Amino acid sequence: MLSQARNTALLWIQNLEFAKPEGMGPSKDYQQRLSTLAMICRSTFDVEPSYLANLCRKDNIRIMIEMLVLIASNPFTPRTSAAQTLVIRDHVLSYRLEPFITAASEISPVLDDIAIKSWPSHVKGNSWSQLPSKGGRWWKTTTSSSSHQTVHVNIIDGTLLVNGKTANKLPPEYLSHSSYQDVFGHNFSLKALPSSMAGMDYQAQFKDFMVHFKKAGDDLVIRIRHGETIHEYIPKSKLDSDIPASFLVKCNMWYQEVGYEGLINFRPKSDSLNFVKSPWQMSLGHDSGLVTGHLRKSKSGETIQVAMNPHSRTFMAIHDVLHVLEPEITRMSVFISPSEAYQSIQGLKASAKFSSRKAKSQFQTVKIITPTSASTAPLKAVSTRLLWTTS
Repeated sequence: MLSQARNTALLWIQNLEFAKPEGMGPSKDYQQRLSTLAMICRSTFDVEPSYLANLCRKDNIRIMIEMLVLIASNPFTPRTSAAQTLVIRDHVLSYRLEPFITAASEISPVLDDIAIKSWPSHVKGNSWSQLPSKGGRWWKTTTSSSSHQTVHVNIIDGTLLVNGKTANKLPPEYLSHSSYQDVFGHNFSLKALPSSMAGMDYQAQFKDFMVHFKKAGDDLVIRIRHGETIHEYIPKSKLDSDIPASFLVKCNMWYQEVGYEGLINFRPKSDSLNFVKSPWQMSLGHDSGLVTGHLRKSKSGETIQVAMNPHSRTFMAIHDVLHVLEPEITRMSVFISPSEAYQSIQGLKASAKFSSRKAKSQFQTVKIITPTSASTAPLKAVSTRLLWTTS
């Protein structure tokens, strides 16, 4: 009876994994369901000790540990007392199963299979060995690949580490970071592996892109490789008060290198990962040791609109007239259409919007301090605030 229940739970898990959208990160609801089924599957091993010895064969040990790793990879939040009981009983079961798993003679091939399923780059190497003393819940091996990576598996809580980093999920501090949530939202928890990009820690597949992550102090560096180009996310805090607030509210900013220069793409948050189209761009150049750029909107290679520098004398003069409608200067935007001598003025609120066709215009220049961030090479990440000229 328990065997049939176990096989049914495994079948449901396979169906649920098959139904997950290709290339998408799992939603929190999806993770809840997956973890619940994994705990139900493991509960079929919650029998008297006299029966456990017979149950702990190679195939069953694989299921015990594989389901445990699955639970650890998909965070579960108990929402009912029944769910809380399920979590507690599964945790107690882990301690009951530990001595039987440790005594099994075929644990090394089982752990290799589980490591490969969670981390496809795993290459079987040395036999798995149990860490001594209080570390006995941890099992360790070294891969036979040229990099000789060290892999650990915890048979109590299901944690899988590669060179000390989680190999099947992003750390909680990554998922809760404002930069992660700005790009991917609150409902997706990407499945992560150690990064193959120099200077980065984790990588995860999202749709057709490989996303790379690194924690640098309080910042979370996010890079996406699209074809041969690397795009790096710029947190809005880096540009706060230096560009019109409408861009910070409505857009996500991505930096990319173009030849020896750079480009900042401003994309609507609803279409932030569309790397083919960027309505607004800031092309970067060099002048007297500083990086300069223009914030403009183009169509078919022709500039159709330019955002005026909010710290220029012209902009401040306009704000002096309209400050009653929009007291904060960076909450106002002034857009210029060079070909039509057309000027549009609008506040962060849609109700405050004006236009004039008699304005003369010229490109407004911004200046940026080039950062020094060797830890995140090769990109020269735009991690400092933009410094606009006051002309």
